[in-house]
Amino acid sequence: MRFRDIGNAYAKLEVLRWLGFGIFVADMVMITSERLTGALENCRLNIAFALGRYSAVQQSRQIAAVDPFLLKEEPLTDTKHGQYVPIPEQSESWAQDLMNLPQQVAHVKLHNEPAVKLKTLSVHDPSPGKEELQSVLAMYRARYQRSQNEAEASATQLSEAFLSAPVDANRPYTLFSAPKRTRRN
Repeated sequence: MRFRDIGNAYAKLEVLRWLGFGIFVADMVMITSERLTGALENCRLNIAFALGRYSAVQQSRQIAAVDPFLLKEEPLTDTKHGQYVPIPEQSESWAQDLMNLPQQVAHVKLHNEPAVKLKTLSVHDPSPGKEELQSVLAMYRARYQRSQNEAEASATQLSEAFLSAPVDANRPYTLFSAPKRTRRN
């Protein structure tokens, strides 16, 4: 079986996941295919840098932790209840935040953890010498600019390794797990 013969995008992502590949998708617009969106949601990781309005609204639904009991205003008397922040208002607040993030700042949401805001490291523009640049470009060409036949052969080799690996159908697969803790005496 060749990699390109594996039916749908979800099956291909599953094969790559079992082979230990990490897939990062960077896009300016949310994917419109429900099938591919579902396959990518299986990664259970969202990273959102500054977004446009449409993407910010979509991502706010994915990463926002809304609280139906979040108080907007404390009760004015003992006989009245407080004013709660409506859920659409909380989502809009997240969308506005996602649209107005400064450079190098992102929200990161791992499947069962609350979203956190982080700032990426500054990366300076490299200024390599001619020899080093040629070496890097040659390695890049060899690794990523393969012919179609070379790419298919590599994918076939990887998929054969995957298909020949023993599978324990009763063992669940954990994509993300907490580090193992050891008991100290």
